Amino acid sequence: MEWFLKAANQGLAPSQYNIGILYNKGKGVPREYQKAEEWWRKAADQGHAAAQYNIGMLYHKGRCGSQNFQRAAEWYLKAANQGHAPSQYNIGALYNDGKGVPQNHQRAMEWYLKAAHQGNADAQYSIGDLYDSGEGVLPDHQKAMEWWRKAAEQRSAQAQKQLETFSRGSGLGDLWRIMGLAPKK
Repeated sequence: MEWFLKAANQGLAPSQYNIGILYNKGKGVPREYQKAEEWWRKAADQGHAAAQYNIGMLYHKGRCGSQNFQRAAEWYLKAANQGHAPSQYNIGALYNDGKGVPQNHQRAMEWYLKAAHQGNADAQYSIGDLYDSGEGVLPDHQKAMEWWRKAAEQRSAQAQKQLETFSRGSGLGDLWRIMGLAPKK
């Protein structure tokens, strides 16, 4: 902690971020979410995307008072606009659910796609759900299956379960056909 503090007090964002992590987890210091936020704000004010994301998570989970989805969205957007995939997924989820921002499935899809193209399995799974339900996009079960498969390949338990459920409900032959894996006649 001593070396982190020396560097953090010189304005080094990575050290400020790491001190926030220590307070958030209670590693070597008491767990104090307000102190974590203080240190993350110092890093976030310098454009540190992971610190911005973590502040968003504090508001999302209500760790510094009551849940505040609007404040969470503000912080996620700062990090998401820097290409931070977890923030892109989370802002997409807020748009999908209409929490802290107006519900907008098309905006949710835009953010999910940005995160998914960086390999975010949660975003890939959520894209599959939007294609399956037809919210914000035309329903397309083949695209839903493709996105769920991408997430499942990354060991997403949700996606694996979704694929298993679909295969039981529609028959394995239909699953293979939809995924383009059916044997050619």
